[in-house]
Amino acid sequence: MGGSIYGGSSNGARAAFLRPPNAARVPGLFLVGGSTHPGGGLPLVVLSAGIVAGLVGPA
Repeated sequence: MGGSIYGGSSNGARAAFLRPPNAARVPGLFLVGGSTHPGGGLPLVVLSAGIVAGLVGPA
């Protein structure tokens, strides 16, 4: 994946369901980007950041 906005390969009908969630198993660690929910492409990366902003809460 190495920083690509598109993340890992999205081949196959179930690929979208294999993406990791935004909240990691490590407390306080959140994932954002093309490899996480909701997926690749800049618009979805921005949506991913919005999801994490909601999980983190108000500053």
